[in-house]
Amino acid sequence: EAVGQAIGDTGLLRSLVVTLPGVLEAEEPPPRSADEAWPHLAPVLRAALKEVLEMREREGQAIARDLRARLARLRERIQAIREAVPDAIAQYEARLRERIAHLAGAVEVDAARLSAEVALLVDRTDVSEELTRFESHLAQFEGLLTEGGVVGRKMDFLVQEMNREVNTIGSKSQSSRIGRAVVDLKAELERIREQVQNLE
Repeated sequence: EAVGQAIGDTGLLRSLVVTLPGVLEAEEPPPRSADEAWPHLAPVLRAALKEVLEMREREGQAIARDLRARLARLRERIQAIREAVPDAIAQYEARLRERIAHLAGAVEVDAARLSAEVALLVDRTDVSEELTRFESHLAQFEGLLTEGGVVGRKMDFLVQEMNREVNTIGSKSQSSRIGRAVVDLKAELERIREQVQNLE
């Protein structure tokens, strides 16, 4: 629309387009001025711009469909991680207790102190906060898809933030099941990042 208004409203654009080499070629004498040539050129230029805008609209809709499908896969992976967290924490705690018992041997250990230390270590592997932040970024990304307009930079920023959360999940988790989901998430986020590069 802005380009269309510029075509109708500015003599500068008319002068620029008309004077480009090869834009106007005719057997009859060329127009003496851009104003004289413009009525012949404007309809052709408007039609070409309309086609370009329609093509970009179709491309944008195709990218939006692809992104929505990829976001759905991200949601599935995040849900899988969320479901795996309790088991992963329980297994990590059991391994810690077993290791401590093995190292302590016959030495008597303060059970309350041991439980507190184990709880502290286990808490460091809990990724619930990262999952919540990831889901928040995901919701914001989906909102931008619905909102439309110039959203490329915002989406790129959100992809970076989601990647940051995924990296933290991967480094904190001790679960191979969660590790596989993290790999899937990172691969999908990279594909989304590539698509976002095609947006304004």
